[in-house]
Amino acid sequence: MSLLRPPLISRALSRSYATTHASGKSPTAIVMLNMGGPSTVEETHDFLKNLFMDGDLIPLPFQRFLAPFIARRRTPQIEKQYAAIGGGSPILHYTQLQGDGMAQLLDELHPETAPHKAYVAFRYARPLTDATARQMKEDGVKRAIAFTQYPQYSCSTTGSSLNELYRKRKETGLDNIEWSVIDRWGTHPGFIEAVAQNIEAALAKFPAEKRAETVLLFSAHSLPMSVVNRGDPYVLEVSASVAAVMKRLAHSNPYRLVWQSQVGPSAWMAPGKVLVAGGYLVLDPAYSGVVVSTSSRFYTAIRDNSSLKPATLRVRSPQFLNATWSYTAAIDSSVTIEAAAENSSKNKFVHLALQHTIALAVEIKGPAAVQEVLSKALDITIVGDNDFYSQRAKLEQLGLPRTIESLSSIPPFCPTEVNLSDVHKTGLGSSAALITSLTSALLVHLSVITQASLSDDVGDGRRLAHNLAQFVHCFAQGKVGSGFDVSAAVFGSHLYTRFDPGVIQGLMGDNLPKLYPVLSPSNETWNYRIGNFKLPPYTRIMLADVDAGSDTPSLVGKVLTWRKEQKNEADALWNHLDKLNQSLAKTLLQLSELHDKDSANYKSAVKYISSLQAVQWDANPSLPKEEVPIVRTFYEVRRLSEEIRAQMRKMGTLSGVPIEPVEQTKLLDTCVALAGVIGGGVPGAGGYDAVWLLVCDPENSKHAQTPLECVEHIWSTYTELSVSPLSSKESLAKGIRLESVDDIPGLAGVVNAA
Repeated sequence: MSLLRPPLISRALSRSYATTHASGKSPTAIVMLNMGGPSTVEETHDFLKNLFMDGDLIPLPFQRFLAPFIARRRTPQIEKQYAAIGGGSPILHYTQLQGDGMAQLLDELHPETAPHKAYVAFRYARPLTDATARQMKEDGVKRAIAFTQYPQYSCSTTGSSLNELYRKRKETGLDNIEWSVIDRWGTHPGFIEAVAQNIEAALAKFPAEKRAETVLLFSAHSLPMSVVNRGDPYVLEVSASVAAVMKRLAHSNPYRLVWQSQVGPSAWMAPGKVLVAGGYLVLDPAYSGVVVSTSSRFYTAIRDNSSLKPATLRVRSPQFLNATWSYTAAIDSSVTIEAAAENSSKNKFVHLALQHTIALAVEIKGPAAVQEVLSKALDITIVGDNDFYSQRAKLEQLGLPRTIESLSSIPPFCPTEVNLSDVHKTGLGSSAALITSLTSALLVHLSVITQASLSDDVGDGRRLAHNLAQFVHCFAQGKVGSGFDVSAAVFGSHLYTRFDPGVIQGLMGDNLPKLYPVLSPSNETWNYRIGNFKLPPYTRIMLADVDAGSDTPSLVGKVLTWRKEQKNEADALWNHLDKLNQSLAKTLLQLSELHDKDSANYKSAVKYISSLQAVQWDANPSLPKEEVPIVRTFYEVRRLSEEIRAQMRKMGTLSGVPIEPVEQTKLLDTCVALAGVIGGGVPGAGGYDAVWLLVCDPENSKHAQTPLECVEHIWSTYTELSVSPLSSKESLAKGIRLESVDDIPGLAGVVNAA
C-alpha cells in the first residue's frame, strides 16, 4: 500500500493512536491472520510443533503423536536456517508495522468507525490466535474484521486461520463481536498495481536490449494435489493474480508460474501389474498382451540429509530386517556408486538403479550439477503396499479369515519380519515397480526431468523414465525380458507390444557405452507400443495368491524351447491365441463404450447378470431390449476368456509346462461357475502361484451376496489349495505419478521414522 499512497501514510503515522483511543470508544479491530514464524531461534520447535499439529495444513495419521516427533526431528536443521538470516523470522515486526500504519490510515479515512486497532493473530507462532482473542476481549472489542494476509484463499492457510479464530472466539467468550471477513484479495487493483510496479522497477535494472526477453517467474507456495483435487481454489486464484499482473504489464515479457516450498516429502508411486492375456506371447514383438495396473504401489521418497557425509546415499526399506544400505557416489571421469562395508546385505536392484540413474544424470546435466545435489547427501525410503507380499502369516497371527476386509485390518506397509531375500512375493511385479519408482524419483530429484513432464501420459519425460527403468530392470535380472511389468509401472493399464531387445543389448555388458544415446526418448529404435485399455465400469478384477509357487524362468525357457523345436505347431497356436487376446481387449473396451452411451441400462444389465450364472445371462426372453446387447457383450467376454484358458492349457500340454495346472483348473472352474463371475485365468506365465477373476461389481447391490463375496467364500474355504485374496483392484491412474507422503495412509510414519 505504500506504493499507492505514500503521502497519506506518512501523515497518518505522525498521529498518535493513543490519543484517538483515549476517547473511551471500543476499537474496531482488524485481525491480521497469518501463519507467523519464530521471532527467535529458541521458538523454532514450538512453531514447528504447532504447524505439524494443524490437520487443515498437514493431515497426518496419529497427528497428536506424530507431529511432536517430526517437529523434534526437524528443529535442529530449521534452527540453523533461522540463525543464518539473523536469529529469527522478521514477519512479526513487519506485520505489526503494517498493521499500525493501516490502523492510523483508517482513522483518517473512516473516522466514523475509529479508533481502529490492528491485532496480529498467527497460526503457529506468537502471538497465537488464543492470546490475540483474549487481548481483544480485554480491550472491549465490539466490531472486528478478520483480514487474511494471504492474497489467495486456501483451506490450508486462510481456512485454517479462520477455523482457529472461530474456535478461540467460542472458547474466550467473544460471541458478542460483530465480524466481517476479508478472506482473499488476489486480484485487488491495489495489490496488482503494487506487484506490477515492483516488476517494472526490477526490469529497469536489465540492459534495454535484454529487457523484453527477460522471463518473469511468479513463485507461489505449492499445495498437495489431494487438496487441489478436492476443490481448493488456491491454484486458480494464484493463476488469476498472475493473469491480472500480466494484463497490467500489457504482456510485455514471457513468464512462468512456478511452485515451491513443498511442506513434507513427496513420494513417486509406481503400480504393480497383472498380465491377464498374452502370457508368453508378449516375449515376441509380433504379439501384444493385455496388462492391468493395480492399486498396489511402490513408493520412493527422497530427502536431503545434511547429517550424513556428502555424496552419501542411504536407502531404507523398513518393511524388512537388515534393510538399510549405504552407498558413496564418486564422480570424476566416470560414475562409481560404492556400497558401504558395513552394509549387512546386498541389494542388486537398488545398487544398479543408483549407479545407472546417476550416470545418466551426469551425461545430461554435467558432473558439477549432479555433484551439487549429492553434496547434501540423500535419504531414500522405499516401501511397497502389503499386497506385494503374502499376508497369510499376518492374518493367522491376528486370528482373521482370509478376506479382503481382513486385509484392511493390517497396518499399511506392515513389517514382514523377515529379510528381503526370504519374503514370499505375490507376483505383482515388485521389482519392476520398485525400480520404476526409484529411478523416476532420482531423475526428478537430480533435475534430469521435471515433475510436470511426468504429468504427460506419453511425453518425453515419461518415455525417458520408461527407457531407463526397462534397462535397469533388465540389467539387474541379467537378461532382456518382455518389459510389460515395467511398462505397466510407467504407463498404467494398456495393450502392450514389446520393444526390440536389440535396442539395449549393447548396454548389457560390463563396459557400458554412453547411456543417453540409447535411452533417449528420441531414439526411434524404442519401438514398443502402448494401446489404450481399461476394464469396463462396474467390474472388478480379483486376485489371489496361491501358496504353491512356480519357477517362472524355467517355465518360460521350456515354452521357448518347444516353440523353437516345433515352430509350425507353435506359430499356429500363438497366432490363434493372439486373435483371441485382441478380441478380448476389443470386447472389454466395447463394454466401456456401451456404458458411455447408455449408463442407466448398462448399470441395470450388470445388476441382472450379477445374480445369475453365465449360462443364464442370455436366456431371459423378457430381458429389456436395451440391455440385450450389453448382456451379450459380457457373455462374449466370458466366452473369449474361457477359450483363451483352453488354448493356454493346450500350450502347456504341447510344451510339457504346467501353465494352468490341473489343481488351478479345478479352482478356476469352481469360481467361474459362480453368479456374476465374468471370466478368469492364471496371470502371466501361469503356474501354481496366482489366479485372477473379473467379476461384476454392481452399484447398490441388494443381493444376499455380491459376486465378490461369493468368490471370497470359495477362496477362504477351499481345501485343495491354500488361496489367499489380495486387496488390489485396477488402478485408473496412468502409471508413475507424484503423491504427497501425507496423503497416503501410513506412509508418513515409515518415511519419517528414519
